[in-house]
Amino acid sequence: MFRTKGEARQHLKDRARFGFDYQLPEPEANERSRQSPSGRGYAAQLALMELVAKFDREAQAVERDDRLSRKGQSERLAELAREAMQRVDVLRVRLCDQIETDLTELQKQAVSPTRKPGDIERLMLEREVRDRLLAMNDVRRIEVLHSAIESGDTLTVEAILGAPKIVPLVPAESAAEARQRWYARQNPELAAQIEDAVIARDTVRSNFEGTRAALEALAGVEPAGEVVGKK
Repeated sequence: MFRTKGEARQHLKDRARFGFDYQLPEPEANERSRQSPSGRGYAAQLALMELVAKFDREAQAVERDDRLSRKGQSERLAELAREAMQRVDVLRVRLCDQIETDLTELQKQAVSPTRKPGDIERLMLEREVRDRLLAMNDVRRIEVLHSAIESGDTLTVEAILGAPKIVPLVPAESAAEARQRWYARQNPELAAQIEDAVIARDTVRSNFEGTRAALEALAGVEPAGEVVGKK
């Protein structure tokens, strides 16, 4: 992600000064908003910003320390980066994993109630639909899926989206988009909550991954071009 340690260091400087490129808005001042996925994401975002700002202050102190040689500065920055990486991982588990859990629970709620546990007849009908669809190409199957969503054809939609992972009927991206549309049709309020959770997860994940990648480069954990691994 970063070709040099200089690029990684500049990335962290920019984040400390300007914030992340993609940010979640501050939630409303009520408990429900704070405990929503976007509310949790905002809290995670603030915590990560504080961590980056702290690292940047410490790194600047090292870079201005005339008592250290270039090698000494590099070694101290690597040490600071490793310490920050550990804190990033702690924050990810403590704050970010809950967003993923929230999203999973919301998606479980979105599963159509028309299929009951152990409903063999329903499973057989879905299998028959899938067998017919196997003779079609991806483009045609996507068309059938979209048409089924628009018409409210629960059997066809669930047969396609519930296909075994080893034999998917539509590409993963198409399935994810169709699933969101299906949720929205069944339960608009729940669909909005799922969208909120997806945006929160993706935004926070991007911020954490970018921060950790920069710290890894500075720590020498991951080669980033010829300069990062250079002694």
